[in-house]
Amino acid sequence: MTLSIEERFENAWSLADDIFHDRLRKEAAVEKPISLRNPFLFYEGHLPSFVFNRALQALNVESFNPEYDYMFQRGIDPDVDDPSKCHDHPEIPPQWPERSRVVEYRNRVREVLRDGDRMLQLDKMGMADMSIEHDLMHIETLLYMVLQLDKSFKRWSRGEVDAAKSLLQGISREDCPDYIRIPEGTAKLGRSRETKKQQWGWDNEFGELEVHVNAFDAAALPVTVGEYVEFMRAGGYQRESLWEEADWRWRVRESVSHPKCLVPMNDSKEEWEYLTIHCTMSIEEAKDLPIYVSLGEARAYAAWKGKRLPTEAEWHRMAFAKPGDAEETNYPWGNEKPVAGVHGNYGFKYWIAVGVGRFPAGKSAYGILDLFGNGWELTNTPFEPFPGFEVDPDYPGYSSDFFEGKHYVLKGGSW
Repeated sequence: MTLSIEERFENAWSLADDIFHDRLRKEAAVEKPISLRNPFLFYEGHLPSFVFNRALQALNVESFNPEYDYMFQRGIDPDVDDPSKCHDHPEIPPQWPERSRVVEYRNRVREVLRDGDRMLQLDKMGMADMSIEHDLMHIETLLYMVLQLDKSFKRWSRGEVDAAKSLLQGISREDCPDYIRIPEGTAKLGRSRETKKQQWGWDNEFGELEVHVNAFDAAALPVTVGEYVEFMRAGGYQRESLWEEADWRWRVRESVSHPKCLVPMNDSKEEWEYLTIHCTMSIEEAKDLPIYVSLGEARAYAAWKGKRLPTEAEWHRMAFAKPGDAEETNYPWGNEKPVAGVHGNYGFKYWIAVGVGRFPAGKSAYGILDLFGNGWELTNTPFEPFPGFEVDPDYPGYSSDFFEGKHYVLKGGSW
């Protein structure tokens, strides 16, 4: 089913409100669970500010709150090694405004957008997609913050876990090989700029690059919680030899001893619980779910297994290549439009990860499962521009600020 542009805006707003109003307690507004990010209140103001500054001003709509337009226009993303280095952004106010005023600002922006045919005008200008995708992107990254927020500031419930209970067990390993051979071939990365006329995209998506990929063996399934816990119990976080030099420095500096989605039980350093955005689960209950870790942790685990992370081009081959055919598919399963809950776990259908391999209809032509949904896939390819990259004048800092060798390509999608 194709949604109208109005329905898409309303759907994105509903998802944002679900987080800010239903999943967080009001006291969470000024909390900052990730030190290198702003508090939740900033993001509640940033979503409408972005729409006003980038889109509504293009329609010559007069500002009704220049102070908030400026204050919330851009967030922070400091250098993890030196937080004093950061791209241009508004000065952090000594005190954030009352949340009720920020909500009033948000509602006013929405009213302006709903007035007349402004959404349709933005759609014709190519700015509606950018505004909606920006909201959805932040809704997802907000959940990283919600995950790490102390439970006293959020609605603590097993509701989503219980709703997905029948899907928590992963596919039987007897029904799936450990590794699948992907033959050598060409990965066609990027997109022709001409395709933007048919489908909008961020500026880093455009430009075309063909990469020859040698044959390789790919894991048929993502790494699970149960598998990663074995690495932890084997002392993986104490073995410097498994870690790349920069990753080890980060682990020591930040005293990292486990991924964010695993929390120690009763101050124990040997037993953990799995953390969702809503509650905790026992390792036994969560053992078949995909593990969520940082790039450094993923590289260390891969080294422990005698493996490595794929490159972006290798991931592309395992997802879109077909045996004996030079043409790539639009999706791992073919060219059929994706259906949430059929081809994978995405689109907020469950609000939680489910067992790996539960959606065989979504497997690639070579048999790789869970390439779309249930969790982003890390690659070992730095985030760089494709040949012929051009900055999007409607959002000039979106990609170019992060071509510095410290950001890496993610593929696939989360839940």
